[in-house]
Amino acid sequence: MNVQEDDTPSGLPPHDPERDVLAERRARRGEPVSDPILIRRAESAEATAHALEQRLGGIQARLQEAERESKDASQRLLEREQELTRASQRLSEGEQQLRSISARLADRERELHTVSERLSDRERDLRTVSDRLAEREQQLQRAELEIRGRVDALEQRVGEVQDDLAREREARQAAERELEALRSAQAAVQPLIGDLRQIAHRLRLVAESGELASAAGAIQASPVLSGPEESVSTTVAAGAAPENEPAQPGAPLDAGSAQMADALAAAIQRLRARVADVAAAGAAQQEAAGPSPEEAAAEDAAAEDAAADDAAAEAAVAGEVAAGEAAAPAEEIPAGVPYTPPSVLERAQPRAWLAPAIRRVAERRDPRLAAELVLELLPAQALSVAKPLRYLVKIIELGAYEVSLADGRGAVRDLAGAGLVDSRTFMLEGSAAAFAEIAGGGSRLSAWRPPAGLRVRGGRRRAKRLLAARGEPLSLGDLERAGVTVWPGLLLLALAEAVDPASTAGHAFTVAFAIEGRQSAVLHVQASGGRPLGVTRGSAQEGEQSTRTGAGGAVQTTVRLSEQGFARLITARDLDGESVILEGEQAPLQTLLSWTDRVQGIRRFGA
Repeated sequence: MNVQEDDTPSGLPPHDPERDVLAERRARRGEPVSDPILIRRAESAEATAHALEQRLGGIQARLQEAERESKDASQRLLEREQELTRASQRLSEGEQQLRSISARLADRERELHTVSERLSDRERDLRTVSDRLAEREQQLQRAELEIRGRVDALEQRVGEVQDDLAREREARQAAERELEALRSAQAAVQPLIGDLRQIAHRLRLVAESGELASAAGAIQASPVLSGPEESVSTTVAAGAAPENEPAQPGAPLDAGSAQMADALAAAIQRLRARVADVAAAGAAQQEAAGPSPEEAAAEDAAAEDAAADDAAAEAAVAGEVAAGEAAAPAEEIPAGVPYTPPSVLERAQPRAWLAPAIRRVAERRDPRLAAELVLELLPAQALSVAKPLRYLVKIIELGAYEVSLADGRGAVRDLAGAGLVDSRTFMLEGSAAAFAEIAGGGSRLSAWRPPAGLRVRGGRRRAKRLLAARGEPLSLGDLERAGVTVWPGLLLLALAEAVDPASTAGHAFTVAFAIEGRQSAVLHVQASGGRPLGVTRGSAQEGEQSTRTGAGGAVQTTVRLSEQGFARLITARDLDGESVILEGEQAPLQTLLSWTDRVQGIRRFGA
């Protein structure tokens, strides 16, 4: 019986087991395949597998038919043996039929072996497609995380922009109120300025010709001097110099001139009070209705001119009245002196204080500042990781970043706006408190169990290598060795949380650190009797006032130094040429350094 290899039952669509496999995977995953190319390839594979199944069914049917034929041939052989004596010629025919059947069976076996190899190839193709689908799924998950990080960063940025707009709106309203007050003051001050100019002119005439009596009359007639104390014309005239003896310029004033000067000074004081009242009234009116920006810009220049004229007139009068008197010396600020910290007597092994301090900063003070401290400390991991390593972090308070560690140096790159990253990297995701041990190290880290609240996505083997390397606590003295510079304000926050509040009992002082560097600022550290140390920030552009008065009151000690100098001072290392200038008392600084030294396991001479 002849069987054709390509025979398929008519009227039935081709069937492919791969289609069933893909359909089962889609049903199990619960999400459709979105790639059109993969869909077409899957449908083609399904059609091929379906055709192979039909062919395999036909072959099996033909094999069964061949087996039945073999049985029939055997039966006929038995009949031929019984009839051997009667039909010997028919025996040879039966033998030929048997050989033919054997040949067909061998062909069918070869066909079955070929089909088996093809099925194996299809299984390998299915595994390849499955691996590609899994890889694509990981890429989609990473893209989703990245998009979420960008959305969080954008939302945070929108909030910051809204806050900036609100502050600018408030500042503009305040400026508009001040401009309205200046316009109101200008209208009231203009006639007073004219009177002051007349008084100054009269005073110059008095200085040149000695006509004190006429000057006193001019002062008495001026609308500025309307009080009873200005009626000094009789006294001035009584003390006037004779007409034939003009006053010498620069000579000391007599009694009449002194009384006239007192009258002028009183007039100036009333003028200032009057201007202040007008400005207050203008500010009250501005709260009801503010000026337009065009009017504010036009009248601002006029107000500045009026103020300049007022200042010139007042300076002229004050110069004439205070002639011959010595100016009072201004209060001098004591100059700072270079500060040399005590020598280090003992330095213990690094303690695991930094990670708990970061957690407390995140929980008790500001989680965003704790996240920034974590981000600045991550490059220091290069000191404990032997092989180059690259991974991703997603800090809830900040966003997504990429950390690269190699050759004892680390770098952090912001992933906002970046594309997909290498699928071989892993990601650590959590809050700033969850990253405390990752950044500061410590015995709580385990290579098999990440810290509480920290999630590991992908690449768990590399993540375990990083966690194992962070078991040792990080020392602040190692930051310079790793090329890491942490902003002093963040270090002070961590140290303030690490210092035992009981140590501050009986102490009440404020130390100001005037930092010069990439983020210049004035940082105040307040100790207030048994409470945790307070850390506040002021702008370096605020001038001397910010280093004299902090949030907790007067500043007893001011330390002026650079960021590098601060890092060396706080970690008890050689200043190495860094300038540290001390203003005020030395004892508060020594006390503060003794507390931070105790946290780090450092003991200095005399501390």
